[in-house]
Amino acid sequence: MDGSGVGPQYPGDDPFTRRMRLHQSRWRADVLGLPFGCGPHATSASKYGNMLTAEAGDRGLNFLTPEIGAYALRRQADFPRGIKRHRLLCNMLSSQPMCFNLFGPIALDATIAVEMASALFRRDDLRRVIRVIIEHEPDPRADYLDDATSFDAFIEVENAEGSLGFIAVETKLTEPFSPTRYPIVRGSAYQRWLDHAHAPWRSPARAAFEAIEINQLFRDHALAVAARHRTGSPYRFGALAVVRHPEDSKCSASIANYGDLVRPDGDVPLIDLPLDEATRRLRPVVAGTSWATWLDAFHGRYVDLSAAPSLIR
Repeated sequence: MDGSGVGPQYPGDDPFTRRMRLHQSRWRADVLGLPFGCGPHATSASKYGNMLTAEAGDRGLNFLTPEIGAYALRRQADFPRGIKRHRLLCNMLSSQPMCFNLFGPIALDATIAVEMASALFRRDDLRRVIRVIIEHEPDPRADYLDDATSFDAFIEVENAEGSLGFIAVETKLTEPFSPTRYPIVRGSAYQRWLDHAHAPWRSPARAAFEAIEINQLFRDHALAVAARHRTGSPYRFGALAVVRHPEDSKCSASIANYGDLVRPDGDVPLIDLPLDEATRRLRPVVAGTSWATWLDAFHGRYVDLSAAPSLIR
């Protein structure tokens, strides 16, 4: 099938997003051999090289294996409010399909899930992966942050002692952290967790956590703290991992700035997980298995951007 070249690009992209959009456009054209579609929304008329047509999206071609595609379609049907179909199926630049492409194997293959999770998050005490939820919005909201904050992925695990825990995940590909500022007012759920006895932050000063570049990270982390310490929580350990591209300097800077506010001894640690490191950690786990080809494809599509500079005109 004719891929029609890399297709139209968006002139307002910052340098990193421009490079990633070109790379996804190249993957669509050269690897998938598919024409470009419209986006970023289902009703959009603008054509972009990183968009699949609705027909290609419905076939699950935004995913690295048919099994991951089927899994993503099932989850979207279960949670349409939180997972918009066009973004998931057609936008190759979105972090949401990347999240399914990265964590799908852990959800789908119980024979290798523990080894994958242990390697990714550097935990040698895991005995079982109980479930993986992509786009997880804990409820009731009042027990957590009393807002719509959710995890991109939530991996529920059991350690060797039989204790239940989790790794919550925020994924970024090119999307910035939310520009919406959520103020931390007295009496709010944000303030409650900021003042909690097990709060992982160095200081309860509100102003630092309200800064736009870290406000979403704070909310993600506070949601993980709430999951761990709310009344009746079944979890005895937990962590928040931020998955990002190593060349995304804006995301890296936000994580570094936020990390300065986090205590190193907190019981809900923050894990910075660049995509190149993720694939390095998974490589020995999948070697010799059916997932080795998947990991090569994941690395080629999301990590190695070496082909993108040659596409710039």
